[in-house]
Amino acid sequence: CLELDLGRSEGYGALGTLQWLSGQEDAAISTLQRAMELAPHEAYPHLTLSQVYTDMGQTGAAQVELDAACKLTAATKDDDLRNRMLALALHVRTYQCLAAGDEAKAMEAAQETVDLEDANPYAASLAFSNMGVLHARARRYLEGIECFERALQINPFLHRVRGALGRLLLVTHRYERAAEVLAEATQHALHDNGSTRHAYATALAKLGRRDEARAQYSQALKEGLGGFGGLVSRWQLIWL
Repeated sequence: CLELDLGRSEGYGALGTLQWLSGQEDAAISTLQRAMELAPHEAYPHLTLSQVYTDMGQTGAAQVELDAACKLTAATKDDDLRNRMLALALHVRTYQCLAAGDEAKAMEAAQETVDLEDANPYAASLAFSNMGVLHARARRYLEGIECFERALQINPFLHRVRGALGRLLLVTHRYERAAEVLAEATQHALHDNGSTRHAYATALAKLGRRDEARAQYSQALKEGLGGFGGLVSRWQLIWL
């Protein structure tokens, strides 16, 4: 996009997001600020930049960007666009609350995002994911499963959510469904050192599928699984 037209704010916005997700915070800040210069009435770059600052622990700067985005969103005349951006702003608010450890406010903001699902399904899928995490932390496993399932129903490309769902299904002894979910999760588990595959192997072992479980435990070790999970995997290779 940038190669086609250096004046397009969308290109800088997309590049800034990619830089943020790849851990290049300083580059992301510069890129997103350029996007704002090109499109001063757009809220999206401010929302992304707010999350960048949140990750950097700069809570004041993060709030400034969120406030700017909310002001621009409120001034939007198109109802559909305004609600779509409001949902994203609420998601960013959730992100900030989670980073600050304020789980009650995070849940409240996530619920408000879910209420705008029709306006922004993508933001709602992220909100359901966050709600699933919050329920899991509070050991409300059934509610967590419900939220993760809903997130994946809206957006099947949330691969980390699939891994989290599989683990909750294991905890609640739903081994058939856990194996189904985790089998797919292992196809997209990047840089997790075999932990998702270990969970999949555990589900298989619980189902009595010993040969398949052994193969998955072995592969998890090859992928670098260490710590307690690595110890369990080696133990299972001996006893299965």
